[in-house]
Amino acid sequence: MDDNGNGIGNEKTDRTLAQSTIIGTGIMLGNDDPFIGNIEMAQSDTDPSMIIFHANHVNSDRKIVDVFAFVQYPNEQHIQPECFIEDFPTIHFNYHSETNSYKGLLPGLTRSGQYEIMVYTQDIDGNLSEPLNRTFTYFSENDWDGDDHLSMSDLLTGLSILSDRHLSNHQGDNNHRYFYYNTVDMADLIHLMKQVSL
Repeated sequence: MDDNGNGIGNEKTDRTLAQSTIIGTGIMLGNDDPFIGNIEMAQSDTDPSMIIFHANHVNSDRKIVDVFAFVQYPNEQHIQPECFIEDFPTIHFNYHSETNSYKGLLPGLTRSGQYEIMVYTQDIDGNLSEPLNRTFTYFSENDWDGDDHLSMSDLLTGLSILSDRHLSNHQGDNNHRYFYYNTVDMADLIHLMKQVSL
């Protein structure tokens, strides 16, 4: 080993230099930004136009002061995340100690299509987490095919869902879910047939 650079290895001075040399920057300890583990989505049992969000495993070295989400509605032009705070509606989540999670509500949905939410958490020092994005497709009242108007296609889609051929699409996964205003059952299909025939 030649630490002093004179071309002669393993001198006494090389050993002294090697003992006093630090390689790398060492381990630096710092506070972590807030973090959201996952987001769960579900449709309200009492109001089919409301979607419920649960933010789980929200962690930070400091006190969490807010969990919130920006919502992008269907057919809205995609904009950069830094503009969301000015242009998109905001959901504020409430902490629930019994589940150790944060709950947010998106009520009053009337438009069929794909929705996107970007969920953040903020600590007492103003640090923000990385956004956690989720999407879901919502089908408004009597609109099972998602084209925003009542037609024979809605009946055919409803029959297909009812026959379980599209069961996986009907449920989706936790990163993208499918929510229907109407329960897809025979009574709703008969009701829809009457409306289409008018």
